[in-house]
Amino acid sequence: MHAGIYLSVFTYIYIECHSSTDQSFIAFLCLYGSVKATIDRYKKAHACGSTSGAPLIEVNAQQYYQQESAKLRHQIQMLQNTNKHLVGDNVSNLSLKELKQLESRLEKGIAKIRTRKNELLASEINYMVKRELELQNDNMDLRTRVHLYKIDVCRRKIRIYFFLCINN
Repeated sequence: MHAGIYLSVFTYIYIECHSSTDQSFIAFLCLYGSVKATIDRYKKAHACGSTSGAPLIEVNAQQYYQQESAKLRHQIQMLQNTNKHLVGDNVSNLSLKELKQLESRLEKGIAKIRTRKNELLASEINYMVKRELELQNDNMDLRTRVHLYKIDVCRRKIRIYFFLCINN
């Protein structure tokens, strides 16, 4: 019965992940390995108690799930501790070796962050230089137009002056 549920979940996950992007499919493959391992462990737990009957299977399954739950709680606790260490909390109980390893990880992370920041800044600088050139060209065009307009105004004034001189 439980294997059928796992198979249904597996099929659903397969369909959902396989119809998505390659990255989701990779996530599916990782999850599939976990689900497959869980199903295999479940089958082994049930195989051990198959001669004794259903109560032994239920006891084995319960023990298995308790063990899995304990493993998952431990993994969650480890991840929370790692996260706390990465933000600088809860480091007073770390040894010198652990502190050096943490420092090394943080320095590598900072180096990646700085590299990305520098890439973005360089891109922004390139954009600004390009925009500056565009604005300078626009400014030159406007100056030329203003100059031509002034010349045109002067020519009109001269025409008007000559017209007035001739008619007077």
